[in-house]
Amino acid sequence: MEFRAPRREDAAAVSQAGIRFGLADETTQDIEAWFDNPVMNMEEDARVAVRDGAIVGYADVGDRSGDGKILWLDIRADDDALPGSFALAHRLANGSDSARLPA
Repeated sequence: MEFRAPRREDAAAVSQAGIRFGLADETTQDIEAWFDNPVMNMEEDARVAVRDGAIVGYADVGDRSGDGKILWLDIRADDDALPGSFALAHRLANGSDSARLPA
């Protein structure tokens, strides 16, 4: 399994992953808007889990307060991708330098 920063062209697959986990109201367009949001740095703050060319997980950490006091974790992943996705989000939430995260 590979973890990498999400790309805009991953939006449909991330939306489909959300649907598998009960988030049927998030469309591809919603995910694209989220990826385009200047507050989110997808390169540093998010990862997709990819297995056999398919996205099987997504994780991001958002700093809503701007000072690290209020963090939002979004993790959605198949069972085998969940531990790695959670570990990535946990490291970001603890202030780890994103450059140290697996790409």
